[in-house]
Order: sequence, then C-alpha cells, then structure tokens
Amino acid sequence: GAALQDDLPALASQLDCARAAVRQLVDAAQTTRSPAQPLAAAIDSLAERAALLRPAVPLSVSVDAQVASRSVSVSSVLLASLDNLLDNAAAASVARPDAGITLMAEAHGDDRLQLRILDRGSSFVPPGTLGISDKRDGLGWGLALANAMLELHGGELHQRPREGGGTESSVRLPWSTLKAAV
Repeated sequence: GAALQDDLPALASQLDCARAAVRQLVDAAQTTRSPAQPLAAAIDSLAERAALLRPAVPLSVSVDAQVASRSVSVSSVLLASLDNLLDNAAAASVARPDAGITLMAEAHGDDRLQLRILDRGSSFVPPGTLGISDKRDGLGWGLALANAMLELHGGELHQRPREGGGTESSVRLPWSTLKAAV
C-alpha cells in the first residue's frame, strides 16, 4: 500500500547502515584468529562451547583421521558462525534431547574441509528465510549472518531436511581459509 511505499526509503537506509556495521565487525574480526592447532583440537573447542551453552543436548563429535592433525587457524568471525550453527542445531533438538546432535569433520575433495552438523529437531527452515525464528528472542537473522560470514571466507553452507526429522547443515571451507597467518 501507499503507507508502506513511504517507508521504503527509510528501510533501505537502515539496511545500508546495518550492512556497513556488519562490514566493520567483519573487518575487525578477520584480523583476530585462533592460534594454530590441529583440526581435532579446534573441533573439540567448538564442541566444548556448544556443550556449555546447551548442556542438556548431547553432542557427539567425529573427526576423520585423515584431517584430524591438519594445522588450522580460524578467524573469530568464522568461529562465531560455526558456534551459531551448532547452537541452532542444539536449540532445535531441545524437544528431542535423547537424539542429540552430531558434528562431523572430514575432507571434501583435496581443497576443502567439510563440517556436517546433524540434528533431530522438529522443524526445518529453508535457507534464505529471514525474520523467522522459533527461538524465544530470536530475530531470524542468525543463519543468514552465519552464511554471509562463511561466504566471505570462501565457504558455503548447504542445509537439507533429514529423513526421520531434523536438519543436516553442511559447511564447506577451503583449507586456505584455515591456514595460520604467516
């Protein structure tokens, strides 16, 4: 309607401001990286943070032996994106805590790491859906922001519903993104 048309310039301006703020945060966070460590240790750290946030939801971790000892250094913004994906999976699984969530790390070809996060939550929100959240104070932007941060690192996020319920989130990142700064 006409009333909404009048609001569009203000909304566009607000969106530009939000984009600029996110770019500033990303630029600052890109320079902060975890110390170089074996991938298995980095995955364990992710799992520990997830367990602290959602202790009622069991988390099983599997790191393929072929990639477990590869040295990685991860930017803080990328870690936050992965934390967000794990938290989403745990939040979705609260209704079925007996099912828990699974985090798997494996090679995807020669040049990429693949992280798979499996949950048995009751709902699947298609990628690209904004403004919809089943979290109490959720805004529905976390997944979109996590995906944007993954893309900034040359990564990609794929999600699909799992047979039997839940979601499989697959993150693919180039190994070059995970190298320690020299």
